Amino acid sequence: MTKQPNLYWHGGPFQMAIKHPSGTCEQQIVSAICRLEEFRSECQTSYFAYFFASNALIERRGYWRNLFDPVRRDNTLSIGTGNPESPQLPGKSTIGKMRQGAVWSAMQNGGMFQNQLAKSLIVTIYHLWDDNHRSRVATHSRWT
Repeated sequence: MTKQPNLYWHGGPFQMAIKHPSGTCEQQIVSAICRLEEFRSECQTSYFAYFFASNALIERRGYWRNLFDPVRRDNTLSIGTGNPESPQLPGKSTIGKMRQGAVWSAMQNGGMFQNQLAKSLIVTIYHLWDDNHRSRVATHSRWT
C-alpha cells in the first residue's frame, strides 16, 4: 500500500491537510491553496464585521440608557418606518417591537444581541464555504 503525499496548508489558527495522489500537478495544488486563502480572507473580513458590530453595540448602551425610562421598563420600542401609533399606510411597516427592559437586557455584554450576531457569523462562514469555496477547491484540485 503506497502512502499518499500530503500538503499542509496553514491559515491563521487553521491547518488543513490536502491529500492528493502522487503525480498531481503542482498548479492544481497551488490553485486549491489559493482558494483556501480566499476563504480565510473572507472569514477574517466577516469576523471583523462581527467584532465591530458587537463592540459598537456595547459602546452605544450609554446612549440608549439616556433614552430609556428607568422606571417604566415595559415601554415598547418599535423599529420601522413612520410612527407606530399611526394607521398602517401603504409602504409603512413596523419591523419589530420589544419592551425596553428586554432591549436593555439583550444589549448587555454576552446578551441576546451579541449571541445573535455570533450565530449570524457562523451562518455566514458556512455559507461562504458551502456556496462559494468548497466546489472551487474541489474543481481546482480535481482529486477529490
